[in-house]
Amino acid sequence: MATRGLNPKSVGKIRIPLDKGLVGLVGEREEPINLDDASKHPRFLYVEEAKEEIYRAFLGVPVIYHRQVLGVIIVQQKASRRYDEEEEAFLITLAAQLAAIIAHAEATGRLDKILEKPLRGNQEAVYSGIPGAPGIGLGKGVTIYPLSDLNVVPDRTADDVEHEIALLESALESVRQDLNMLSDRLYPNLHSEERILFDAYQHILDKTGLGQEIIEEIQKGHWAQGALRRIIQAHVHRLENIDNEYLSERAVDLRDLGCRVLSYLQKNTRIFPKYAEKTILIGEEITPTDLAEVPEGCLAGIICAKGSAGSHVAILARALNVPTIMGIGDMFLADWQDKDIVVDGYYGQVYLSPSSITWTEFQRLLEEENKLDASLQVLRDKPAITKDAHRVILMANTGLGADIGISLAAGAEGVGLYRTEIPFIIRERFPTSEEQRILYRQLLLSFAPRPVIMRILDVGGDKALPYFPVKEDNPFFGMARHSFFIRSS
Repeated sequence: MATRGLNPKSVGKIRIPLDKGLVGLVGEREEPINLDDASKHPRFLYVEEAKEEIYRAFLGVPVIYHRQVLGVIIVQQKASRRYDEEEEAFLITLAAQLAAIIAHAEATGRLDKILEKPLRGNQEAVYSGIPGAPGIGLGKGVTIYPLSDLNVVPDRTADDVEHEIALLESALESVRQDLNMLSDRLYPNLHSEERILFDAYQHILDKTGLGQEIIEEIQKGHWAQGALRRIIQAHVHRLENIDNEYLSERAVDLRDLGCRVLSYLQKNTRIFPKYAEKTILIGEEITPTDLAEVPEGCLAGIICAKGSAGSHVAILARALNVPTIMGIGDMFLADWQDKDIVVDGYYGQVYLSPSSITWTEFQRLLEEENKLDASLQVLRDKPAITKDAHRVILMANTGLGADIGISLAAGAEGVGLYRTEIPFIIRERFPTSEEQRILYRQLLLSFAPRPVIMRILDVGGDKALPYFPVKEDNPFFGMARHSFFIRSS
């Protein structure tokens, strides 16, 4: 399909059976073939139109995705020599990356346009993304869309400034009430760290936050909707252009809040989607408030076109034990509505309209996972002893309050490493001494009398705090790591 070095007039015109030539041999064996002189191999097939007789060295690597050979990638050289291990490893890595790209192109229909063959409507399609929360989810796709579009709000002069301010304050209060209701729905399943996400939204909307900035914009003569658009877009633009993944992710939350306020300003009545008994929630950008709107017990999985494992929705999904995949990429959302979907949160893959074989296999895996969890319960309180009578202490590695109950339920004998930086990372500011005391006390009391090893704040490098940038030549050395041992009592 693509080549450099062969006769350009022959590209796309040569067809060779799979049981012929070295290319076919690579596909048959499903393994690399490395030759110093291809012409001396018994499977060498000379094609005159290609004019490849000038090349001697040959390295072919299969492009494999889910145990299926999609194609073969080849490099050749005029010199007679064997490609070294480093070159072969590089081509294998390249083939693996290419396999995912081809599979995604095939799943989205782009490859079919190239090959000019129709894509069957109910054909199984496989998408790859970023694992956000582990687990397996099976259900029906339910797509969600933005409430209102801030981008289309025009500039307009306010006829009555005080009236526009009153409209804004009413809209802000309505959104605050909605957030209170939604957070109350999630609170029973969340620990204090995760609840902070909703508390942060409330602070953003109050008169000391963005609310005041929007009012000041109205006082300059803009109507409420235009002032809202100006302030939200300005902050979103700044966040999206900061070289910090955590802050960039916050732009999604801010845009969602702006759309919710705009919806009330436009007096739109929110039409909730029809949630399935097992809902796979799908959207371009999904927010924590979107999760809270799903009826309790119905959320089986989450698929988000954008975002990363560090986004608020991924953090909440892990706390709620909902399989999640982020960063799927381009999605035509309407195609996902009401479709059977499998979410593999372990490997970051989504199966759209899975075949009966795929569905049955994942259903079996999910049942096995549940049975395994149940069978392990009988071992939970027994000491971990190897066959040669060596005692092993099994402890948890944690940083979120949501992990405490899970770890204790699994029989953890303490905390081998408590990452104190996580409560700092999920906040928009430094937690106060009192907030930290409450967090650590909750942890220690929960595990008492088991031991807890806590790592003092480890930030910088790959753990940047949005409100405390570390500017050094090597930020990984900037904040030294320290640990201390505590026996809970």
